[in-house]
Amino acid sequence: MNWLSLLSRADGFDSAHLSQPAKDAIGNALEGKALTRESAFPLIECGSDSLIPLCQAASKLRDDGKGRTITYSPKVFLPLTRLCRDACGYCTFRLAPAAAKPLFMTLEEVVAVAREGKRAGCTEALFTLGERPEQRYP
Repeated sequence: MNWLSLLSRADGFDSAHLSQPAKDAIGNALEGKALTRESAFPLIECGSDSLIPLCQAASKLRDDGKGRTITYSPKVFLPLTRLCRDACGYCTFRLAPAAAKPLFMTLEEVVAVAREGKRAGCTEALFTLGERPEQRYP
């Protein structure tokens, strides 16, 4: 059974809005073939009317490769410094030097936060150092 007939069984699947290069890229991915940069471009160029079939193909790839089980590892977050050269939109710990007083966690703070994490059931510690802060703040 080819990938198109397999996905066509899914509710709401309609490949009519997918270009042939996009169909080829999805088919190759579902067959376990690696996508090249060039073969992936048609997927980027798909319009919003192609979102459902793209998501269905991605769901199938995820389910086949990893299954539907979500796991997590409870860890305590220890930002040893809040300085970083980057300004990632998702980051919640980076501060500029003027706002980050003190600039580094003390040993006592690290131990206190680690102990609190242990009491909360954390089994790992995630130490963050910022991405090369010395390049932005020499």
